[in-house]
Amino acid sequence: MVAINFQKYEEYCSDDFMNDHYFTEWIQKPYNSNLSHFWETFIEHYPEKEFEITIARQQLLNSQNQLSQSEQNDLWHQINLTISNT
Repeated sequence: MVAINFQKYEEYCSDDFMNDHYFTEWIQKPYNSNLSHFWETFIEHYPEKEFEITIARQQLLNSQNQLSQSEQNDLWHQINLTISNT
């Protein structure tokens, strides 16, 4: 695991966490034990940051579940084709 200094994150708000590569990697790879250990330990040392982390995590997860405009168009096209063929 790469040593990351907790102090870097002391003043972070949810937007800062969302823009931090190390944080977003943890959200994308929650099964990574090194990342999980780091962030769980960080929260133990800075429990006041748990709310900001929770907000950032939820926003990142929500944004991953949104379809792009192109994906939406393709989906509507498929729906219309299906309706037309019935």
